[in-house]
Amino acid sequence: MRIRSERLSDIYPDWQAARADLLAQTGTKTGEVYSVTQALKHTGKLATYIFKTAPSLNAYEKAHLNLPEIKIDNRFASIIGTSSEFIAAYALHGYAKCESYFELARTGARGMDKYAALSGLTAHFEADAGADIVSLKSYNKITKDFTLKICRLAMFIAFFRAGTNIFAKKAAALNRHEWVLGRVPDPRYFNLTDDIYEAIRFAVQSIMETYKLVKPEFSLHFCREAFGEIIVTGDGDLYGVDFIGDLKFSLRNKPDRSWLQQLVLYWILKVRTDHFENRPCAIDKISVLNSRTGQLYVMPIALIPNPVIFNAETVFIGIDFHNAIAASFHNRLIEQQ
Repeated sequence: MRIRSERLSDIYPDWQAARADLLAQTGTKTGEVYSVTQALKHTGKLATYIFKTAPSLNAYEKAHLNLPEIKIDNRFASIIGTSSEFIAAYALHGYAKCESYFELARTGARGMDKYAALSGLTAHFEADAGADIVSLKSYNKITKDFTLKICRLAMFIAFFRAGTNIFAKKAAALNRHEWVLGRVPDPRYFNLTDDIYEAIRFAVQSIMETYKLVKPEFSLHFCREAFGEIIVTGDGDLYGVDFIGDLKFSLRNKPDRSWLQQLVLYWILKVRTDHFENRPCAIDKISVLNSRTGQLYVMPIALIPNPVIFNAETVFIGIDFHNAIAASFHNRLIEQQ
């Protein structure tokens, strides 16, 4: 999987001011730890600036972004991808939270092991996200809002972990004296590619395995090997596969698209023969966006030709799974009450 590597200073010149503002708004200077949901709102403010100033974001994407809530017009929610600037915003937020936590540890508990503090912070946010997911069990039906909230929580875990991983790697490069003094490396020159991939891989696999939402073979590893560049979709999907079960991938920078037929057919056949808690896990429809005309095609599974053929103008393909996975997950939460 390829993600554009950019210096944060290039996409967000006023990074230091943003960090100070972010830390102040999230209450970390007083030691208050916000929930993941609240943190997402604050992260949105940072992402807003990045989105508005990012030259790489095209007009089509900007036209359908409702900032700072980071939502996308429902008509395009399943097929519009966000960009690396959005990823950077989440990783940056993870870094800022991590740095503030270390500062609290340095001033309030000088004997605390800094690496233990880092691990504890990451674990706290994962537990916080898990608690927020469980709190959603009060929903008595599956709604779009329900699935979006869960996906966003998972996405936050992934990108927050990326930020903390970056912090740990850079901090390890400092000598012990600087580390004790609380000095931190300049985050403006971080290469996010490897850290973000690793974070997303961890989040996808751990969530899938923990909640048994999708079998392990439906993982980012398969997507990374097969699809090349995979995008983050705006309604909360992780890279390529979200843990509710949607598959999204991009055909940009792929001049030879002959592989698409085999991939789509593979997923159709695989999912048709797979089951989740003895319930069919079926593809409901495939969405195709024609990049030249902007027209969105939604094909029910019964109408998909064999072999699957899409023309060269096709940019985004969305394979939407049936609600069986989300419904099963929701029912299990209800049973835990």
